[in-house]
Amino acid sequence: MECCVAEQEGVKRLLRILILHQNMGSGHKRVARIVEDIIHSRMEAEIVNIAANDILRSHFMNCFEPFWNWVMRRNWVAFADFWGAFMTRALAMPVLEALNTTKLYRLLDLHAPDLIVSTVDGFNKTLAVYALSNAIPLHIYTTSYSIFLDNVQPAAKHFCYFDETASAIRSFDLESAYFQRFLAPEASLGEKLRYVASFWYEVLRGRAEFLYARDGEEAARRNSCQCIKVGPLVEAKHFAKRDTRAIKRRLGITNGLPCVLIASGSLGGEFILDAVYAMFAEPEYPLNLLAMCGKDKQTLHKIQRLAGQTAAIRLFPFGYTQDFDDFLAIADCVAARPSAGVFNESLVHRKPYIAVGPSTSNDKGIFTLLRKHRVGEVCRRVRLLSLSVKRVFENKVVYAENIEAFLRDTPSDFEAMADIIVHQVLMDIETARANGARVENVAQ
Repeated sequence: MECCVAEQEGVKRLLRILILHQNMGSGHKRVARIVEDIIHSRMEAEIVNIAANDILRSHFMNCFEPFWNWVMRRNWVAFADFWGAFMTRALAMPVLEALNTTKLYRLLDLHAPDLIVSTVDGFNKTLAVYALSNAIPLHIYTTSYSIFLDNVQPAAKHFCYFDETASAIRSFDLESAYFQRFLAPEASLGEKLRYVASFWYEVLRGRAEFLYARDGEEAARRNSCQCIKVGPLVEAKHFAKRDTRAIKRRLGITNGLPCVLIASGSLGGEFILDAVYAMFAEPEYPLNLLAMCGKDKQTLHKIQRLAGQTAAIRLFPFGYTQDFDDFLAIADCVAARPSAGVFNESLVHRKPYIAVGPSTSNDKGIFTLLRKHRVGEVCRRVRLLSLSVKRVFENKVVYAENIEAFLRDTPSDFEAMADIIVHQVLMDIETARANGARVENVAQ
């Protein structure tokens, strides 16, 4: 283990790493926790992992997650996409940035980090300006399969899932107005208003497409941002070998039929119910249908009442579980609304992934990757799910080979992935020291 020591005003102290996540969906928090666990296991350092909306006390950000979850549980995807992925980013993001820049600078000064790790959206430009002016490394982790412009910062190092993620990051034009304008912590009200107005002007000009780029889409390279490929970033437990027979016995699944896992993260919601109805309407194969209802008890009770209604499909409803990795281990394929977390976990378990549309903009890149690498199926409407499952079962060998080929150039296990991340942390600490920051590495 490395003990990293910083020197501040002549007093030596442990290296201080600040990890910022946000409570807007579980993906940001999950990635932050994985990175924290990796660094903590390999280095002796002071690690502070906090939610940006907690330290900024932003009422808008604190209300965003429960409202987003409420909308997505009702499967109002188009509304969620317009409001969350477009309106919030196109209209609210520059306002939040203007309102919170001074406050964020003060908080950063209070924590005095030697390295900043970010899984947030909306504040990466402020973090990048602060890091650059204080000679502090900034690591930005992608948490979705569409890259929003705030997640692209020339002063940062970007940690990506795959080459397509890096290509999306490098497709942004860093000469555009957004990347040329910055807010200083002492900015006046007039300067903040001009900053917000300039951003809105780009949107009103019909330049809304500059907001994001999707993984896998062909785009010209316009910048040379630093990108580090780490593969599917999931918890260590997903890489572990399992006794699938023992898991099935524990869950009461002993009929020998193939298993289809239907999931929507911890949200549950109408999507799970719609998917079950679609499978019941046109059963193509005898199978076990594992319906993961998450924390949605209402949907769980509805699906429990459907059990035993068809002879071909055995329905197994489940509520929230900490052992989702066990369910992935026994599944023959996974059907889910596009989600970076579930998609990455499915890949690690070598399970074909059926992405059921429609999807919000932040995860539409999964559709592109599925078509490009054929590691699963794109099901545009849930009513067609049974046909997608049929195609997966008919092409099991092809999908297995494609998944192996897709993951060939990524870390083979959790330790290899952790080695990449920690190596970058140590290398940037050493670079910061060489550039004037008083950081020392002391072997334990």
